[in-house]
Amino acid sequence: MAERRGRDGAPPGPSTRSAGMQGKQSGISPLYQDPLPTAGRVPLRKKINRTILQEADSPADQAYWTNNRWGPVGKTQQTPGAVLSPAAKRAKQHYQPPQAPLTQPAPEVFATLNGLETLMRASLGALANFNEDERMIVTKQFRREEDRARLKDEGCAPGLLTNSMFRHAWRKFSVRVTEEQATALFIKHGCDRQGLLPYDLFAAKLLTSSARTLALEPEQKEAYVDGRNATFRGKILYKYCRKPVFPPSNWDGTPALRSSKRPKAHLELEFVYGYAGINTTSPNLFYAADGRVVYYIAALAVIYDPVTHLQSFFQAHDDDIHALAMHPNRTTFATGQTASAMEGHATECPSVLVWDIKDLSAVLTRLKFPADGNPARFIAALGFSGDGTHLVVVTADNRHTVYIYLWRSRKLINSDVGYNGQPPSVYGVTWNNFIKDRDATGQQLVRPAMFATYGVKHVKFWSQTTDSAGKELYSSVGGKFGKTPPGDVMSAIFISSETLVTGAQTGQLLLWDVGGRRAAFGSLIQVVEAHGLGSRVPSIHNGAMVLGGVRALTTRHDDTELLSGGSDGVVIVWDITGGHPGAGAQEGRVLSVLMLGRVVHSMPGDRLQTSPSVSSFWNQLLELGEDEPCSISALDCHPTNLAIIAGTNRSDIWEVAREVPEVLMHGHTDDVYGIAWHPKKPHRMATASKNNEVIMWNTRTRQLIAKVKIGVPAQCVAFSPNGAHLAVGCETGMVKVLMVEALTQKVAEAKNHTEQVSEVQYSPDGSKLATGSHDNAIDIYDVQRGYVRIARCKGHSSYITHMDWSTDSRTIQSNCGAFELLYWEASTGKQIRQDQRDTLWENWTCTLGFPVMGVWRRGSDVTEVEALHRSNRIEAFARTDPLCGEGQYVVTASDDGRIRLMNFPAVVQAAPCREYVGHSSHVMDVRFSPDNRAVVSVGGRDRAILQWRVDKQGADRVVHDAVPLPEVYVFQNAQRQVPDIQPVGSMPNPQAAASALQRGALQTAVDVAARDAERKAALEAAKLANTVRYEISTITSDVKGAGCDSSVTMVVYGSKGYSPQLALDNNPANFQRILLPEGSRVDTALGGPPPIKRYRVQIKTSDIKGAGTDAKVSLTMFGEQDGKPLSSGPMPLENSHNNFERSMTDTFDVAASIGTLKSILIGHDNSGAGPGWHLSDVVIGGTGMLDLQFVANRWLGTDMGDGKTNVLLYPVGATNVEPSHKYKILVYTSHLKGAGTDANVTICLYGSNGLNSGMQKLDTHKNNFERNTEDLFFLDLPYMGDVIEIDIGHDNSGIGPGWHLSEVVVFDETANKRAAFSCDRWLATTEDDHQIRRRLKVLVARGESTNYTVTTYTSDIKGAGTDAAVFVQFSGEKDGKAVTGPRETLAAHRENFEKAKVDTFVLMKHRNMGALSSIKIGHDNSGLGSGWHLDHVEVVDEATGVDYFFPCGMWLDKKEGDGKIERDLPVALRDLNAVKCMYKVTVHTSDLKFAGTDANVFVEMLGERDGQPTGSGRQTLNNSKNNYERAAVDVFTLTAVNLGALKRIVIGHDNSGLGAAWHLQQVEVLCVNTDQQCTFYYNDWLSKSDAPYKLEVELFPLGVDGNSALCRQLLACMYSITTYTSDERGAGTDANVSAMLMGDKANSSILQLNNSSNNFERGQRDEFIVESVDVGQFLKLQIGHDNKGLGPAWKLDHVEVVNQATLQRAYFIADCWLDAKMSSTTITLLAVTDAVDAKQRYKVSIRTGDKKGAGTDSDISVMLIGADGSSKETKLESHANNFERSKLDEFELDLGQLKLGEIQKVDIGYSTAQTMAGGLGGLFGKAWALESVEVLHFNTGSRTFFMYDDWLSGERRRVQLVPGKVGENNTYKCAVRTSDLKGAGTDSTVTITLFGSRDGASVDSGAHKLDGSHNDFERNATDTFHVKCKDLAALTRIVVEVTDTIRGLVLVFPCGAWLSKSDIASLTQTLLPAGGGGESVQLLQYDVSVYTSDIRGAGIQTSAVAARHTCKPHAWHPLCEAPIRASFPAPEPLTGGQLA
Repeated sequence: MAERRGRDGAPPGPSTRSAGMQGKQSGISPLYQDPLPTAGRVPLRKKINRTILQEADSPADQAYWTNNRWGPVGKTQQTPGAVLSPAAKRAKQHYQPPQAPLTQPAPEVFATLNGLETLMRASLGALANFNEDERMIVTKQFRREEDRARLKDEGCAPGLLTNSMFRHAWRKFSVRVTEEQATALFIKHGCDRQGLLPYDLFAAKLLTSSARTLALEPEQKEAYVDGRNATFRGKILYKYCRKPVFPPSNWDGTPALRSSKRPKAHLELEFVYGYAGINTTSPNLFYAADGRVVYYIAALAVIYDPVTHLQSFFQAHDDDIHALAMHPNRTTFATGQTASAMEGHATECPSVLVWDIKDLSAVLTRLKFPADGNPARFIAALGFSGDGTHLVVVTADNRHTVYIYLWRSRKLINSDVGYNGQPPSVYGVTWNNFIKDRDATGQQLVRPAMFATYGVKHVKFWSQTTDSAGKELYSSVGGKFGKTPPGDVMSAIFISSETLVTGAQTGQLLLWDVGGRRAAFGSLIQVVEAHGLGSRVPSIHNGAMVLGGVRALTTRHDDTELLSGGSDGVVIVWDITGGHPGAGAQEGRVLSVLMLGRVVHSMPGDRLQTSPSVSSFWNQLLELGEDEPCSISALDCHPTNLAIIAGTNRSDIWEVAREVPEVLMHGHTDDVYGIAWHPKKPHRMATASKNNEVIMWNTRTRQLIAKVKIGVPAQCVAFSPNGAHLAVGCETGMVKVLMVEALTQKVAEAKNHTEQVSEVQYSPDGSKLATGSHDNAIDIYDVQRGYVRIARCKGHSSYITHMDWSTDSRTIQSNCGAFELLYWEASTGKQIRQDQRDTLWENWTCTLGFPVMGVWRRGSDVTEVEALHRSNRIEAFARTDPLCGEGQYVVTASDDGRIRLMNFPAVVQAAPCREYVGHSSHVMDVRFSPDNRAVVSVGGRDRAILQWRVDKQGADRVVHDAVPLPEVYVFQNAQRQVPDIQPVGSMPNPQAAASALQRGALQTAVDVAARDAERKAALEAAKLANTVRYEISTITSDVKGAGCDSSVTMVVYGSKGYSPQLALDNNPANFQRILLPEGSRVDTALGGPPPIKRYRVQIKTSDIKGAGTDAKVSLTMFGEQDGKPLSSGPMPLENSHNNFERSMTDTFDVAASIGTLKSILIGHDNSGAGPGWHLSDVVIGGTGMLDLQFVANRWLGTDMGDGKTNVLLYPVGATNVEPSHKYKILVYTSHLKGAGTDANVTICLYGSNGLNSGMQKLDTHKNNFERNTEDLFFLDLPYMGDVIEIDIGHDNSGIGPGWHLSEVVVFDETANKRAAFSCDRWLATTEDDHQIRRRLKVLVARGESTNYTVTTYTSDIKGAGTDAAVFVQFSGEKDGKAVTGPRETLAAHRENFEKAKVDTFVLMKHRNMGALSSIKIGHDNSGLGSGWHLDHVEVVDEATGVDYFFPCGMWLDKKEGDGKIERDLPVALRDLNAVKCMYKVTVHTSDLKFAGTDANVFVEMLGERDGQPTGSGRQTLNNSKNNYERAAVDVFTLTAVNLGALKRIVIGHDNSGLGAAWHLQQVEVLCVNTDQQCTFYYNDWLSKSDAPYKLEVELFPLGVDGNSALCRQLLACMYSITTYTSDERGAGTDANVSAMLMGDKANSSILQLNNSSNNFERGQRDEFIVESVDVGQFLKLQIGHDNKGLGPAWKLDHVEVVNQATLQRAYFIADCWLDAKMSSTTITLLAVTDAVDAKQRYKVSIRTGDKKGAGTDSDISVMLIGADGSSKETKLESHANNFERSKLDEFELDLGQLKLGEIQKVDIGYSTAQTMAGGLGGLFGKAWALESVEVLHFNTGSRTFFMYDDWLSGERRRVQLVPGKVGENNTYKCAVRTSDLKGAGTDSTVTITLFGSRDGASVDSGAHKLDGSHNDFERNATDTFHVKCKDLAALTRIVVEVTDTIRGLVLVFPCGAWLSKSDIASLTQTLLPAGGGGESVQLLQYDVSVYTSDIRGAGIQTSAVAARHTCKPHAWHPLCEAPIRASFPAPEPLTGGQLA
């Protein structure tokens, strides 16, 4: 029976029903199916003869396949629904082979086949035995599957398997194969046209060794050819790779079609980093006429705009540029390049191109210099003549030929030998532009009469001459060095028609005569010492380090000043008005020295042989991060201002403008080899260089971010996938791993390689790091184990060049210098022998491999492609990826300097590409950015980093030759075609009639045109009637790169609609950096804002360790206009990568429309490596306003100071200042699943007064915004009125960014206002309306619904918590009716309602219950522990802000109490007269590091009720929770007596536990019964080891008496309490002593008297500094002890109390025992007063001198003599050891009712009647050195001081002393109190200087050494000294407490600071006395800026002295403004006030 054949001639398929069904399931075309079988027939496949010839164009794909058995190999279908382009359809015959009925799986499925096949082989190997091998076992199972299918009537042809049969067979071996994997295996190993797998074929291929499999693969030579069959799937060998490559298993040839096309995408050069400052010899850096900077690097001429930080390029060169010259018009430039032998560029000789910056696409002139037997290597030097007509070219041949051209016509005038020697021996050329001439019209012009060339040990002068025929020629004469040894001439410039100045290699300036009047023509006439030797630079000949010398010379100011730049990094400005340096008005005068970099120290004088008048100006310059000063390579001056541009040998470009040097361009100083992009920040990249540097760049702002020296040459870099680590491969074989955010921090270091590390790559999962080296090995390190090496891959024949990781991080592919492509197992390092055709690679950087075999150009050698990179496909950057949806691309870097872009995969030979020129040497590396928006290439030896912008499509840049110009060019304006209208009277008569007709027609036309114009005018008027004109002002930021050249559009939205898209394009120069002109404004008469004004902001960072910051700083300015507050909004402050460094002042220009400036808010975002910032002050000034100073002097950082990152500041001297308000923000996250977020949340508050807060980040150290949580944040902001609206959202970052926000509540704690904002919506891109920000309006008390916040407080008793479901039901009264709401379940969570826990729930859109009266709360008794002890419930109506309190304190438990599980709780009644009240105390611990405490915390609340003080006593705040943790909020409920109006609290702790130090933020107290709520703000430490070094603090509520500015600092006072223990046996005590002050204003709290000393010992004086409320006038003192310790009894003599603010003193006489046995441990003492009947008490203090033998044991007596009487002789004795050397003894005298009046004399000496002991003591100590006597009258507080300082002996046993007199010499008693801190004492020498004011002049005592004994200045000690000096009258400033012994004045000079050598500036402190109100006068720092006039001789060289009011210079001309500014420190610190 004849066989039926299909439509394509193939035999029919199976004739069974099941086969037909299989065909449908597999997608087989009906053309390949037989009809259904007839009933009763056995379904068998017919035997078919399959001898089919192979198609001619399709070689066999598999060596195992036989067409006789299985027919032709099947191919996969296209993706269903795919549409072919016309081009694809036309090429289908080449690229689309016959199809098989299988749908192609994804490439990820094919990538799993190697692992799956390995598992298959392992499973079979485990079952193999002696009788059956693996192949037999698997074949047997396949046959079983075949038989099983046949029995089920599902069989197919013998030897073939279906997909399901294949998978079922492997299931028997416990190997799971998915349907997609099976299909992939069928495609990989071959199936027939029906999609059936020959299992014998599969078994043979699976179990054959990989080597044999590769050997049997069919083979093809070379890559695919464009237009031919590209379906070959076998082994491909091409000449550039020594190993075969393989197409993927699913290869069908289609991608080759795209590979054969030129890519649509386009690269546009955007920016170049670096400058050619190393191997240059001639000037190569110039200012253009428009202020842009022109220079070259590599093969590019760069035109750089310093204002916008943008570049444009002249790209007509194809190799390295070596010379640059500027035309006198400063717009035309000439560039000379090296000889190029690149393919397709016949430029074997060097060339010169002349071009103009106005048209960079045109070449004005092209000059080529052929070899002619003397090959020139490059252009050595260029120079335009002064008139711009001539161009000198010096070529770098061995003769250094000098060519002189008329460049416009390319006419060669002359050529001659310049210098014979190895190039380059001629360094440059300079013209003499001082030789003038006049043209035919008499106009003066520069004549090209002379120029000079210079270089190695020579200078040559060329003069213009003519030959006999009048032809122009130039003759040369060599310069004569005379007696000076010839040296290299590094630079040269003419400064007059007769003088040439050259720079020498040793730093001198040489002067040459070219006029012949001073010496022979061309002779050296003078050597001027100028620059130091400086740093050495590499020689351009052999690379040896040589002196750089003076390499740059230029002139300015109409050639009156010469600037020289040397290798010492210094630019000197010389006065050359006399024709040579130093010949100006003042001989030897240097005008100024300009500096590049940071001045480090003065250069030693012995290194410079300069004149005395010059040496004082010298400073060595050092760039940050460098060890040596930079060498200056080029200089130029701005044509219109004083700015200077300088190029350095570090490839940097500096600009000195506004007196501040600034780096415009950074670069590498050595070869650049490696580049890597940050994986998370696609605008950040790192480069590696041989100069031991790794630099981090920001490609968005095009600036250097950070630079680190790693100590060894760097070769390659790689970021870890998370962006945290940066691995650096080094030339020494070392691998260093750095922290990205802190590059100086090293993570790991390894040196396992013996040679250079050429490649480093992290695995995609970040767990491993692979390093490839020139030792032919690859090392693999385990990142998670600290970079331990875990494997080494060895097998390459040469050094490693490239590596790539597979996406699963299991496999590595690598290339080497022997052009091998090998594969490795990452975990073991073993080589993988089988092909990896289906492996998916994370990146592709290997230059060898199947998808890149077409990147090589035809005829190129194997080393052409240095590097390549495939474009990325990263989901996170899909939105910004310009190549998204366009397919992938590959960019290559070649050794011919080209960058090429091709489609990926590039599989056709010499794949079409786009080619880009820019580099001039081998391009070492190239990379796509992660978002494909940029490509960056590094050029190796050209040191250039090129940044290319990736465009979706674009055209190639074309440079053309411009039309040649004549030598004299006249501009002719283009003429318009207009009719020639003659006067009417001149028209000829014959045409009169015709003219009349024409006039009639013309008139008709005019009438029609007039009517049309009227109609259009009417339409325009109607349109304008409905049109509103808007004036739009845009403010561009003051940061580099802030400007924009793109088209900007705007849409305005309003309440009536929105405008169309408006183009903002009225000026082509729009949107440039700080473009807004001064005074630009909107008409305020129409209600607009005030005029926009520019401000200069100066920000000073403090000079303390770690003060600088790397965070992003922003400034918000607040002002006022017509009573309306205005805000500028946050303005970023950034104009340099080095802003805000320690002790630096940064200046910014900002613009704002704020009216009168009132305050500022400054802070940062806490980002970067070191975000903490210590801000000193901010100074803001502007036109028409005085500078305002805003003093901060504080830390801004989350882990420093008070933890705040921003601060609100007011100007110094401002009055009626509204202080900042403290805003508390509560954020409630919903209880829904997944409601929490890990994103960064920000909020902006909008106030009713028009102000807004700007975006504020809400962040603490906690895990914020988790599901069903309440997060608390605090902000300090200016007062904004009522908060009426908020804007809240997040940045969609993190793993789970979606967020369901329930509610936000904002409390203005200062103004006691509250606002709630309901949300109850998702902020997520995948939920709701996909928005991640929402604008919320405040809830108002209206409507039928509201939100209730329910807070439950579970009791702190055992078993109080519950697992049951809790509900609540509200009852209230609304509109006079009782209403009850529904039961609401409080969201169940496993951590809710635990013991001592506070749980908060938000009930959204609940029925409005009006005023709540009660609630019903209970549970369902479910769960294991259902019983619940509820303390109380708090409910807040968010709409009204009313807080309801429901006390409970009972069980809700069937087994406890009354057994109820539901309770009705009435609202707590408001009762102002309640006897006892419940107080809710909320304690906020700060969010700072180590802020929490383990100590026991207490609180004491103090109030006033019915005019009487009340107190709660000290109550412990503690429960079973872990209280007082960092950022924790702890709530406690206390019961106390009704305190009335709460006035203050005392809070502290007992300093117990391991971490006792506590940083308290604030305390909130709510009295439930009276509804009084107070907030007590502190935000400081309570710690013994941290300032202010105390364990408890007295706090006052915010907003006292309605004055929010009244706070703790104004209410609290510092008191000194000094106790005197009696000198009796047992008088001391070990008990704890406390005291309470009572005054006429208030009583203090209980004050604990303790410090580190052993207090209250016998005869001891103990002083304590305490802080308390201002009690007013002292009345009483309550003092006592707690009767604890071994000896608690205490004999107290008296107590002295001093208010340190007002110096008010009071004395309290006790002279009694405080003993529990006498029932008296506390006593209340009255202040001693001068009442009529008061006892007169005196204290006499006697100091014995500090002399040898000064003491005495004799009896001493005293007699006080006053104006009203005298006392009796009284013997002085209180202790056995009185009157010892250098000792102060104090005695009390009770004179009863005897009043002496003013003390006038003291009679003191040996007692008239000596006791036996005194007489005996007098025998041994016959003399007594009495120093001084002080008498204090307790009753009046008056002190009288008597100075003696002499001996009392046998000749003079007694003496009468009188006080000193005013105006004479004086004695000052100085009491120095050392702090009670650990380590506070010192053994150093302490000096003191007293300053006073007498007769309006400042006087001082000079420095006096304070030395009383060897034990001075111990911790907590008070040391007293006497300073004798002239009378200083009114003391103004000093260090400590000083007593004027003549006037009796006591002044306290507080300090409270460390004097430590760690801060040299702290060793001397200037202190001011405390004012009468207790305030400490603030020291202000004055910056004195002296402006010297810009006229000759205006400056001085002698010292200038400035007094406070006047300035008295010498011969000196001061002026308000000048070009040179100097700053000096103030001669003495001032205390403010108006300066005269």
